Amino acid sequence: MNRPPPLRILLQLLLPALAYYLAGKLGLLLAIPPGFASAVWPAAGVALTFALLRPGLITLLGIGFGSFAVNLGVISNVAQLNLISLITPAVIACGAILQAAAGAWLFRQLLGQARTFDAPQAIARFMLIVAPASCLIAATIGVSILYERGIITPDNALFTWSTWWVGDAIGALLITPLALEIFSRKASPFRARRWQILVPSCVLLLCVSLLFSFSKQSRHQQIEADIDADCAELFHALEQVFSGATQNLAAHQALFTSQSEFDWAAFERFSQTLSIHNHGLFGVAWNPRVTAEQRAQFERDTQAQGLDGFHIRQLNGRNELESADLRDTYYPVQYIFPLEANTRALGFDLASRPDRRAALDQAISTGRPAATRPLTLVQNNGEHEGLILYLPVYREQQLLGFVSGIFRTIDLFNQVTQQAQALRYGLQLRDITEADQPVLIIAAPQPPLGGFSARHFTLDFGGRTLEASIYPDQTYLLATKDWTSWSILTLGFLITALLQTLLLLLTGTNEQIGREVLRKTRSLKKAVKQAQAADQAKSDFLANMSHELRTPLNAVTLLINRCLKTDLDQSQSSLLTNARLAADTLMSLINHTLDYSKIGAGQLTLEHIDFSLQKILEKMTAIFSIQAETKQVAFELDVPHPLPPLFNGDPLRIEQILFNLCGNALKFTPQGQVTLSVNYVASTPAGPQVEIIVSDTGIGISHNKQAQLFNAFSQADSSTTRQYGGTGLGLAICKSLTDLMGGRIAIESQEGTGTRVSVTLPLKPAATATDYPVQVPLAEQPLADKHLLLVEDIAINRELATFLLEDFGAKVTGAENGRHALAQLALHPDIDLVLMDIQMPEMDGYQATAAIRQMPGHENLPIIAMTANAVNSDIDACLAAGMNDHVGKPIDEAALISTICKHLPQ
Repeated sequence: MNRPPPLRILLQLLLPALAYYLAGKLGLLLAIPPGFASAVWPAAGVALTFALLRPGLITLLGIGFGSFAVNLGVISNVAQLNLISLITPAVIACGAILQAAAGAWLFRQLLGQARTFDAPQAIARFMLIVAPASCLIAATIGVSILYERGIITPDNALFTWSTWWVGDAIGALLITPLALEIFSRKASPFRARRWQILVPSCVLLLCVSLLFSFSKQSRHQQIEADIDADCAELFHALEQVFSGATQNLAAHQALFTSQSEFDWAAFERFSQTLSIHNHGLFGVAWNPRVTAEQRAQFERDTQAQGLDGFHIRQLNGRNELESADLRDTYYPVQYIFPLEANTRALGFDLASRPDRRAALDQAISTGRPAATRPLTLVQNNGEHEGLILYLPVYREQQLLGFVSGIFRTIDLFNQVTQQAQALRYGLQLRDITEADQPVLIIAAPQPPLGGFSARHFTLDFGGRTLEASIYPDQTYLLATKDWTSWSILTLGFLITALLQTLLLLLTGTNEQIGREVLRKTRSLKKAVKQAQAADQAKSDFLANMSHELRTPLNAVTLLINRCLKTDLDQSQSSLLTNARLAADTLMSLINHTLDYSKIGAGQLTLEHIDFSLQKILEKMTAIFSIQAETKQVAFELDVPHPLPPLFNGDPLRIEQILFNLCGNALKFTPQGQVTLSVNYVASTPAGPQVEIIVSDTGIGISHNKQAQLFNAFSQADSSTTRQYGGTGLGLAICKSLTDLMGGRIAIESQEGTGTRVSVTLPLKPAATATDYPVQVPLAEQPLADKHLLLVEDIAINRELATFLLEDFGAKVTGAENGRHALAQLALHPDIDLVLMDIQMPEMDGYQATAAIRQMPGHENLPIIAMTANAVNSDIDACLAAGMNDHVGKPIDEAALISTICKHLPQ
């Protein structure tokens, strides 16, 4: 049998010990006095977790060591630490071990070997049986040993046991499920589950802890206020004791001051009348001043008053009374009441003792009452401690003697100490007249309560400074249990445990659903990839088709334009004009298809430049007036109010909207008229707007078919396509462009009567009122003396483009691909500009451009792309490759010549 390595054994021992210790320290922060137990004990959950994850004797011993260390620190705070005191934390540690082992056994019996909480039945068994039942063990064992050792009192045992059990149970409910979820689950796509449980639990725990801290602080402040009030009351009672006794003595002082003749019988009657015992006095005495000459006569006179055997005496070294030594002045106790309790003090000379003599001298020098230091009384054979207060008695400024009050400490403060004990306070009284030698008068029976400071008061008694220290003792909180904080903490953590349980249920169910969703998601992703591939194939197809259609269409257009420049009769000119219109229509269809594809892909972006709307309207009028005249239909432009000279927006897209709307209106109007109305409204709730209305008297549209007009490839009727032509994309593109610009489009139509389409666009006038640039008419031969390099792989296109450029005065050198172009540049260094096709064999236009830019002297040579690759991405690619501009095919003569002129040096 293979034994585990020593390091592994050590870790298996130390990890649970350290974890239990740290969790225990955290739990101690949540302890609520009075009592030994914490309201929540996370260490119980830590112990159960280790017992489940790493079962075995070594783990249990580690739990025991951790418990022993935590409780040893607690025991050392409440009891003297010695070998015997180690028994208590050791027994508590045994309880923690047994509890962890029992909890793990119950867990396996009721929940099986699974260590997750996905099933509601498993969660219920853990909450209702495993955690509460197993936690009975440590609470019972722990409270039993604490009670046996006298650390907790009988009236606090039940509270401690219930707090211990509830705290352990909540700790197990909180920590164990979460710890098992974190540490026992294998990596999975659902690792977020633990955060879904951990984050809300931690937030709620933090809130409960803050609320508990606030409650505990408020409770502490309230207790401090109560302590202040109680201490003030106790000190006032203490003052009353001294005040009452002093007043009693003052009455005796007044008696001896006012009466010259006074005997023992009168003194006894007077003292009985004042009831000295009600003022804490053990006795009151008269101490006359007797000189050495007066001593013998004084003793005889006193004996004659019925006090047989009276002599002036003093204490010897054996604490026995004997005849006083000869001295100048004596202050004997002549009368004392009650006599029976104070017989031994009768005749005692106060001047014979230095402690009493010091007080007498102070009273003589100040003329005020003077008290002795705490001393041993002569009465009762010196068995009691006490204080003596001397009040000097004068008559005609002659000192007659002293009235002395004897205060036996046990009697003087009995009522106050009983009152303090009833309120669960300790009272300590010290004589601090000599600060470096304070004398304890009263010692409190209970030590002070931790966390609360003593209140200190000082009072003057016979010229001596007494300090009273009053504080709540260890039993104080037994009468003031903090049930509010206990309820907040217990209920708060219990609610957190319930929330955590609910989250376990929900996330467990979600995890099952998540696995199913994951399976279906993979299937959907596969389908999406296939759809994306199909969409990419469609885009590639459209781009390729655009190129393939534009290339021959370019040749057709160039041929038609060239033919139109020759001498033609009217019939030939009409046929060629119609052919060019057909080519333009085909180009429009291609552009519509590509535009809608770009809009659907979200690739269409708007420009924001200054433009003249009036110029666009004039262009629309010029285009559609000719077409309308051909169809014998009227085309009218209605602009009721002058427009701002310039707007800011995308003129190309606005022109496209107008072209589509006017084209549709003219297409579906066999007779009557088409009207284009434009109105600018400077102030609306939404800001400046331009309203465009295209109305016609055409075939109209039935109401039930109007909703589908803005859908792609849709017309009111399939027969319409056959009769009038079109792709069904025009209105869809108008709708998309209008939405892109933040505008609105609406249609009103009645079948057989006509249609009215309105477009509202949020166009603002341009910030500057500069004149819109007017295209300057081209000269007859604007390219005269210019040498152009035409790079085109298709011979017919190269030939036709050469004819076109030569008509405008250019000298043209042809090249059939990029490599040939580089050779021509080397042969003809005087070339002014390059017209570059893109898709060519051997070396395409991008590669050729890059190579030209590397040729000395041609770094800044103008290069214009002239290609059927006409989508925005193609234009961007040309510019990125180093070309200066782009002209799309089919070639627009005016646009081509204008672009060339723009880049040629003037």
